[in-house]
Amino acid sequence: MAAKVLSIEIGSSLTKVVEMDYQNKMGAAKIYHCFSFETPQGIVNDGVVKVSERFRRTLKERLHERKIHTTKVVFSINSGRIANREVTIPMVKENKIQPLLMANSSEYFPVDLTQYQLVYRILDKSEGEGNKKLKLSVYAVPVEIIVAYQRLAEFLGMTIKSIDYVGNSIYQEMKKMSGKEQSVILKIDEDSSMITIVKEGQVKLQRSMPYGISKEENGDDMRYLIGNVSRVIDYYGSQNSDSPITGLWLAGMGAEEKGIAEMLSEELNIRTGVLQKLPDISVAKEVAEDFNPAGYIACVGAVVAPLPFRFLEDEAGKKKMALGGDSFKIPIIAASVCAAFSLGLVLYGTIHYMNLDKESRTLADRIEALQSAKQIYNKYNEVSAEHQDVEQMQAMTKTPNDALLELLAEMEGNMPSNMRLTGMSANQQGVTMSVTTADKESAAKVIMELREFTTLDSVTTTEITEEQDETGVKKVAFTVNCTYRSISDGSGEESSDTENDMAGSGTEESDTTENDTAEGSTE
Repeated sequence: MAAKVLSIEIGSSLTKVVEMDYQNKMGAAKIYHCFSFETPQGIVNDGVVKVSERFRRTLKERLHERKIHTTKVVFSINSGRIANREVTIPMVKENKIQPLLMANSSEYFPVDLTQYQLVYRILDKSEGEGNKKLKLSVYAVPVEIIVAYQRLAEFLGMTIKSIDYVGNSIYQEMKKMSGKEQSVILKIDEDSSMITIVKEGQVKLQRSMPYGISKEENGDDMRYLIGNVSRVIDYYGSQNSDSPITGLWLAGMGAEEKGIAEMLSEELNIRTGVLQKLPDISVAKEVAEDFNPAGYIACVGAVVAPLPFRFLEDEAGKKKMALGGDSFKIPIIAASVCAAFSLGLVLYGTIHYMNLDKESRTLADRIEALQSAKQIYNKYNEVSAEHQDVEQMQAMTKTPNDALLELLAEMEGNMPSNMRLTGMSANQQGVTMSVTTADKESAAKVIMELREFTTLDSVTTTEITEEQDETGVKKVAFTVNCTYRSISDGSGEESSDTENDMAGSGTEESDTTENDTAEGSTE
């Protein structure tokens, strides 16, 4: 029988708790209890939780009411300060991945990584001949957040088993439900939302948005959210024309609000429904009516395969164990020698402690002085995200067919007066025109003039034929195929946020969420 664990997701206004099997490998994991309660105001600040007596008292009361005695806990966390990148590295052994990431960490994340912990998830293994690589999803999580949850678990009198990022928690459940099909989930919470697209067991796109439902007074948040979701879906469609998004599932607090699914369905023109089921999950009969898959997806997913965070007390404990093991190796005869040096060791330890205490106070003062830098960095991230969205929207509006009006202007100024345009069709690459002229000389002039146009790269024509209408007037008919010149402003070139060669590092880097600029099309 698998061990039980409490999986907790603490939101800014609502806390959700599930008691379930922990990483059950034998079959469907079982949900034994689930409940939610109001989060005390102010204990969550962008992912960092504070110790709260009111929170502890409320949680203990809810556990006591349901006769829950489980003390092992898993947390699913969310924060705008958690950065994520897709990274490609050479194929190495498992124990070499972390050192390799740390060696190149400054190229992935432009932050002070002494204040962050790097964790990763293997996305794919490429084993082509002579070119073996690993594709990873790498997360940079502030140590402050990890320590805050450790302190909260200790304050609650619980043993922390693991911490997981909500994006990974959702992916773990989506991976089981999607199979080879495409699955899309939009999780709407109080202050933020996240859209995740999974196909064939891999995350194709995951994007967080700073809009939720808690601040919705005049509908602005919902309007901004729908606009962001629409842009993400359009972008994904432009990059994956063979896999258009035809439907999405709604999760989180948004799934519990009446009318949101219908509103999204109407505004996005995409079939939208509330998530109704999680695969490989069984629910105890007494809580079957209370368990809402859409609301508890992050709690359940956090237990499946959480990210491998390292906890500070674990490292300290290992050091203590190592010290204890070595001490047992000391021969008993050395005890008398140790006694002679004990006084010296005590003095040395006292002096060393005083030096460390002084250094600790100095560092604390420096941290306090640099608090303003954190605000600047957060503002930089916010503005960068908005700038990236604007650039992507601009790129999506560009198309080679923008040259059509310029082409028509050139034709108006240069074509013979007896030339007639009887038909035209345009696509992304160029224009096909059906043309008639009075004679073959005029036809030749039309073709020669077209080949001099600045908007065209190549001009070809079919066989020129002579025709005679019902009045006996002769005319020459032919079809011209024209190809646009490449757009010169750089919008036609591919750009990538997700994969950049990094000279000298042997790694390649990319964003998780959006790759490559999109080309529009005009039919």
